[in-house]
Amino acid sequence: LSENDSLPVELICYNGGVKLASSDSAFCEYLKKLNGKGVKVTLCGTCVDVYGIKETLAVGEISNMYYILNRLSSSLKIVKP
Repeated sequence: LSENDSLPVELICYNGGVKLASSDSAFCEYLKKLNGKGVKVTLCGTCVDVYGIKETLAVGEISNMYYILNRLSSSLKIVKP
């Protein structure tokens, strides 16, 4: 995704997906690269707290499920697992 010419506006991580933004994650560098190209990385704050990774986050903005729900319900395209 980070090598693609067409990038998403935002990546929203919740549940276990927030672990991808931790400096311990092998995927973290890809998120940093995307963020550097202007892709907003949003993390669920409750999920970050549940996994206890706030101190190890290397990329992304902490938000809440109210924001995430509004973004997902108003998006034209949603890619989910």
